[in-house]
Amino acid sequence: MSYVVQPLSPLEHTSTSGTYTFKAVATCFRRVMYLSPSDDPLKLYYTELGTVDDFRLNDVRLVDTPGEIIVGLEMGNTQTAIYKRDAIYMAIGQGLAEPIRFEMRAANVDGPASPLSIAAINDGSHVYLSHNAELILFDGVRPRSLGQHIQSYIQSDLDYYNIDKSWVTFDRRYKELHIFYPPYSGENAFKSVVINLSGEVPSVWPMRYQDSIPCGGQHEIDLSITIDGLGEGPIDELVGRIDDFGNSRPEFLVADQIGRTYYFSGNDDLGQPISHHCESGMYDMGEISTYKTVKEIEHLFNSEVTETIDVDLLISTSGSERISDGPKTLQLSKQKQGAGINAAYELRKITRHRATGRMFSLRLSGESTKSIEWLGSEASVFKRGER
Repeated sequence: MSYVVQPLSPLEHTSTSGTYTFKAVATCFRRVMYLSPSDDPLKLYYTELGTVDDFRLNDVRLVDTPGEIIVGLEMGNTQTAIYKRDAIYMAIGQGLAEPIRFEMRAANVDGPASPLSIAAINDGSHVYLSHNAELILFDGVRPRSLGQHIQSYIQSDLDYYNIDKSWVTFDRRYKELHIFYPPYSGENAFKSVVINLSGEVPSVWPMRYQDSIPCGGQHEIDLSITIDGLGEGPIDELVGRIDDFGNSRPEFLVADQIGRTYYFSGNDDLGQPISHHCESGMYDMGEISTYKTVKEIEHLFNSEVTETIDVDLLISTSGSERISDGPKTLQLSKQKQGAGINAAYELRKITRHRATGRMFSLRLSGESTKSIEWLGSEASVFKRGER
């Protein structure tokens, strides 16, 4: 597990040369690393194995670049990335006379904006918000930007003088980075943007909060099951015991300055429906060289709400340019099948077409305030032969 060491109060250490005030910046190979601003901002101290305050003679000066040390973050069990204002080092634990080896991996780079503006993601890499408002990915070898589009959005309303108040956290469930930073517009609330890392190109989702949000992260929250949550069927139809269903779930939580805690819930945007769409890949219906005519398509949905959804059949003869057959509107109705906790809202709908081509794809779109799950579609096809 990777984490940033942030003690509530500094550690005072007295030696023959005097008393120094230290602050923890990282852990590495069962050792704690400390920085002493009153001594030397380029010097890093690390404790004896398995201790938190036994320094002895363990220290190193990272003098290849003039920038001060900002923070460190573990990258595996024996390695820790050390971030300076202008460079990145790797601290590597080893069982030799020199217990930790330091290697510089990047120089003349823009380091993290603050000790809290960095987070570890699912694959163990680190992502941080730099002093220049750029989102940087470091995989242990070299840093790289996650895209100019992210930097441009943040820079559009950023208070550079207070960028050191920014912080970053990661939601592992959805592979999303949450970035909080002070706006130039002078609003009381921090601005926030969510960066989704699940695709090839990170996508940007602006967020808005009414109050300043100084902290947050993914946590387990208690959710006691109620009789109302057991479903509409008789309680004796439940398979297993009530406590088998669990009483907690992971949620992304944030907190404001007066102690209120929030988590994401609901399926609307301030009361307005959320637009949605999905699209399948191209299908040749078994033989790419022959033309086919699609007569009708049967669609299967799992819907908990009465909504409309548009189904668009796209036709292609070469696999590149596609022509729309014209959207067909389906009315989804809330129809529950089954009983008890195993009940489902499966719904079958049919769209009729007369579209001829070699390959086809489907696009579904609409607006909704509740979840709509598309379970798949099956086309009725008439083969026409080669041309």
